[in-house]
Amino acid sequence: MPLGDDAKGLQRLGTGRINRLMLEFVAPSILSISLSAIYNIIDALFLGRAMGDAGLAATQAAFPLTMVIMTLVCLPGFGGVTVVSLHLGANKHEQAEQVLGNTTTLSIVFGILCMIAGLVFLKPLLALGGATPEIMPNASIFMSIILAGTIPQALFLNLNNFIRAAGSPKRALLYNGSGMLICIVLNFFFVTLAGWGVAGSASATIIGQSISAVLIVAYLVGKKSTLTLRLSALKLAAQASKPTLILGIPQSLSQFVFSAASFLLNYQFVLYGAHNELGAEGALASVGLIARIALFSTFVLFGISIGAQPLLGFNFGARKYHRLRRMFWVAVLWTTVSSLIFLAILLLFAPQIVSAFGLSSGLASSTVRLLTIYLLPLPLSGFVIIAMCYYQAVGKALLSSLLSMFKQGLLLVPLLLFMPVLLPALLPGIDAVTAVILAVPVAEVVTFFIALPLILSELRQQALRDSDQGSN
Repeated sequence: MPLGDDAKGLQRLGTGRINRLMLEFVAPSILSISLSAIYNIIDALFLGRAMGDAGLAATQAAFPLTMVIMTLVCLPGFGGVTVVSLHLGANKHEQAEQVLGNTTTLSIVFGILCMIAGLVFLKPLLALGGATPEIMPNASIFMSIILAGTIPQALFLNLNNFIRAAGSPKRALLYNGSGMLICIVLNFFFVTLAGWGVAGSASATIIGQSISAVLIVAYLVGKKSTLTLRLSALKLAAQASKPTLILGIPQSLSQFVFSAASFLLNYQFVLYGAHNELGAEGALASVGLIARIALFSTFVLFGISIGAQPLLGFNFGARKYHRLRRMFWVAVLWTTVSSLIFLAILLLFAPQIVSAFGLSSGLASSTVRLLTIYLLPLPLSGFVIIAMCYYQAVGKALLSSLLSMFKQGLLLVPLLLFMPVLLPALLPGIDAVTAVILAVPVAEVVTFFIALPLILSELRQQALRDSDQGSN
């Protein structure tokens, strides 16, 4: 069995000190997610200052469609990295490499299909995302360029996680960080200096991610990688592609429901914002900024989740259940503390943060109020994220996805539809736009109280199985 340089320490995932391993894997993941979140914030800063509300509104109209495309192209990666972690924990190296090759092929196929479908139905989909006739031209330009780069985006997003799963989180960070830094530099030149607007923003994104994809593929086909991307493994085989798709579909469905909720959130903001002082374009710019800051606020939470997943999956595959449970609670503790710190910073400096994005003064004050409401349940979000990560890591992707779909579909979608109608009638002091944004924290709180007993029951059952195994 050929092993690269990174394979020597792979078994430490099942024997090393848990806090040290968590720090080793989580810190690069947080930095990696941070770079992406920081890029989104910087992109908004450049666009807001160069184009005002119009630039932010155009990219927000494209955001739900971007999420749908990324959800579909990432389907092989969602399942593939879980299968690989389980194979590595069970010391099945050859099967892990077969999954890597099949995931690469599926990423390219899904990328081509999504690019074609997105370009064909571009304008109707953007209209669903809230693009008015005034916003549509800029939104179409932005999204057309993003769609043109779907294949390198798919390879970048899917394959980098395999490097992390194979025990090289720092290298995964290096390749992600290189692309993000290039994105930031190019964004400054294209948007601020060249004045290309949304076209410059989209072009910077695609170029940076394409460079990351090239670096990742070059590493995986080389001799230093624990997992080697082999030409023979690119041919689709049922034993590799079937579990990859089976485990990937539930998480993709949950992400798809999230994208649908994003479409509806945009639509409701535009619908009700058009009838108050925000206006349709101002409402879309406001919710776009809220979404970007909210995404930034969860970068540590998702970084902890991404870093913990290969550790959880490896130890589950190695049947080291006691370590698995300890890792889960360490991840929960870290997400709770970090979210409390971020929420405190936000409550103290929200006006200064929002004012930096070039919104008009009236729109900025409304955005501060709505942003505060949106992020109040942030400390509860960390537990839900780690619970879904746990289920995904141990091969129970359906449970992970059902939890996500419950929040985004069964809870959030009805709340978005009915709260702006019912709440202002019951509580006249609350306007429809505020009622729309209140739907998000309400859904988050309810999901927490659903997830808590579910994961506690799962951990208790696993402890009993662990005890029975030890007695035997």
